[in-house]
Amino acid sequence: MVKRAMVLASVLVLASCGSSDGVEGYDALSNFVADNRVGGGSDQWIETITAMGTSERVGLIFGYMDDHQACVEAVTGMQEANPGRVYVCTPAN
Repeated sequence: MVKRAMVLASVLVLASCGSSDGVEGYDALSNFVADNRVGGGSDQWIETITAMGTSERVGLIFGYMDDHQACVEAVTGMQEANPGRVYVCTPAN
């Protein structure tokens, strides 16, 4: 539970960035992450599926032994906190 809370807290800062539409630095961050893996495994984007059926990046997981597993744990916590949203993990690099 503590690990999930820590992962969730690390995600919330990026989650406040929202959509790429009009958010200064969004594209630069996405491009930087694509070319700069942290550690041996792929970093993970947390994405939410919008009502329009498109995905929006709302978080980034990196620096764990298993970034995908940490992402899954974060997504689980986010979905529990907001059951009306769908969150998924996708490779960032």
